Parts: sequence; structure tokens; C-alpha cells
Amino acid sequence: MENCSLISIIVPIFNVANYLQECLDSILIQTYPYLEILLIDDGSTDQSPQICDQYAKEDARIKVVHQQNGGAANARNRGLELATGDYICFIDGDDRIKKNYIERLLDSLEVNEADISVCAYQYLYKNVIEHESMNPIGIISEKEFIRRFLEDWKCGLLWNKLFKSSLIDNIRFEEGHKIDDEFFTYQVIMNANKIVVMNEELYVYRMRASSVMQSKGTNYEKMIQDRFDYLTKRYLRVGEKYPDLKQEYLENLIDNYIRLINDSRSSMEFFEHMKQQIREYESELKGSKINFFLKRALKKALKSKYQPLKISVKENSDKIFFE
Repeated sequence: MENCSLISIIVPIFNVANYLQECLDSILIQTYPYLEILLIDDGSTDQSPQICDQYAKEDARIKVVHQQNGGAANARNRGLELATGDYICFIDGDDRIKKNYIERLLDSLEVNEADISVCAYQYLYKNVIEHESMNPIGIISEKEFIRRFLEDWKCGLLWNKLFKSSLIDNIRFEEGHKIDDEFFTYQVIMNANKIVVMNEELYVYRMRASSVMQSKGTNYEKMIQDRFDYLTKRYLRVGEKYPDLKQEYLENLIDNYIRLINDSRSSMEFFEHMKQQIREYESELKGSKINFFLKRALKKALKSKYQPLKISVKENSDKIFFE
């Protein structure tokens, strides 16, 4: 194999012993062999640390870091500090990849002289597989890809992408959030020139009940707050770099603000807190050419009174989640 570029694979690990071996096996059988596999054990209390150490003894490409629990963002940042590869990708410790995941992403990236390559993926349930395609496919400028964030949330996914390490530079994951990808991926994309998108399903994302539970209870308000923070920061950063996209991003921001107000009714205190945060950005509307009906809808939402929101997750009996 002529290409000897080193690929750094960063795997944050926390209590995924039931699935970790399957994940690591899928990495070790990659058809592209030049890998630096960084396993960041984020304070696991199950058998994950022992599994990591055993695999490291058997394959010199694996490096293990054991640290106190700091969250997935912290673990990924530790991996970025240690990564020495020409390219970087991220794999969750309870997922798995197809055996040609690295080879296809790298080949697509280099043949097209791109900076980031993107693949399609699968959602894995106990009893069914859902196929998630990427569309449209082909070579895309970083600006067009950033614009597509407004239409397709899948643009912000982390683990279906291979990045040139030089793009990441000093960009790091923001710690303390329930969601990580959204604060990181778009910033790296803005450093790129060209992205290539394939419709090959190379990543397998395991659907776990514990992930679904993130949308319930005490985590719910944190996720709403995270979404507010992400959307606001993204609007400000994108608008600064791409002035001609600012209008579209502002309209998208306002539309999402309305949704966040409606979704924040888990308690009266949080509902009022979210409205107050959004009011601080009302000045962005002054002098803008925002659709009149959108402006009116936001004002109506900000004046709305609290009504309890019943938080629930719609269950589909046809799909069985992993533990």
C-alpha cells in the first residue's frame, strides 16, 4: 500500500464494556493499517479499563489513557492533545465501523484533494438496522457545507467524518455540555476549503436506551440550554466569516429560538430563564430584513405565559434499544 499517512483514531470510553470489544475489533481489522488508536478511558467503573489494557498489550498501535471522569468532550480533547496523525477521526466506544471505513474515507479525501471526507451510516437496534444516507453527494465547498447546516442536522455529526489534522489546530470541544459534536464540527469545517461526501454506509451507530433517556428528567433542561448556546455561538461565528450567510443564519436562529421557548416549559423558572436569554439578542432584529411574520412569532413567544410541558419520549415498539 503506497499511502502511509498516519490516521489518529480517538475513542472516548466510559462504561461501555458490553460493546467495547466489538468496537475495538472493528478498528483493528481495518483494511488501512497505519493507525494510531487512542483509547481515552474516562474514569470507567466497569471492565472497560481492563479491556483497553489487554488490547494495548496485543497491538502496538493502541495507546491507553486512564483519567478521572471529565465527560466525553474532555476525553476527546485529551485525545487531540496526544494525536500525531496526519488525519483524525472519532469513534464512540459503543459503536463499530465497517472494515474499510478508514480506507474509503482517506481515499475519497485524497483523490478529490479535499480536507474532510464524510460517509453515510447506520443506526443499529437490537432487531433492526436503519440506513441513513447522505444527500446530495460529491465535492462541496466549506461555505456551501456550512449553509447546509441550516437544512440538514446531519452535517454536524462528528463520527462519520475524517479530518485533516491541520484543520483542527487549536479548536477544542467545549466541556460541560450534554452535546459535544455541535460545538466542534462546524468550526473545523470553516477551516476547510473542500469537503467530499460519499453515500457509503461505513459507520454503525448503536442505539442505546441510555441515550434516549438523555431527553428526560434533569438532563432535559441542560440539553435545551446547550442548544441555545450552540445556535447562538454558531450564528455569531458564521455571520462574522460569511456575511452573505448572516441573514439566513439569523432567520434560522430566530426560528430555533421560538422552538426553544416552547421546549423550555419543563419548569416556570427555566421557561423564564430561557426567554430572558433570548431577549438579550432581540437587538439583532433591529434594522434587519427578517420576515415580518417571523419577527411577530418571536415577540409572541417571548410574551407567552408558562404552561407545563409534558416531557416524553415517543416509543416505537418495532425498535428494541440496546442497554
